[in-house]
Amino acid sequence: MVIGAAALVCVVMIIVGGYSYMTAGGDQQRVGTATKTLTNAIIGLAICFVAVILVNFVLDTFLKPESSPPPGGGGGATPVMMYLFKEESKLKV
Repeated sequence: MVIGAAALVCVVMIIVGGYSYMTAGGDQQRVGTATKTLTNAIIGLAICFVAVILVNFVLDTFLKPESSPPPGGGGGATPVMMYLFKEESKLKV
């Protein structure tokens, strides 16, 4: 969540830097400031993406329990499922 918020701030700063660059009107100081803003925002966005990739890698590789079922179930029949599909639990018409 925090990384997502940081990425959102980076995107906003890219927009602000681009707007500053377009409205600089040839003023070298404003162009330089806008360029620094754009560069820092792109670096920050790259750091956010690398952080997300690194966190997902660590969670999937090192912190995954060995006995967890695969995504989407697949862990066999649960007691509730066994009860629901027993013959005596079915509705008789």
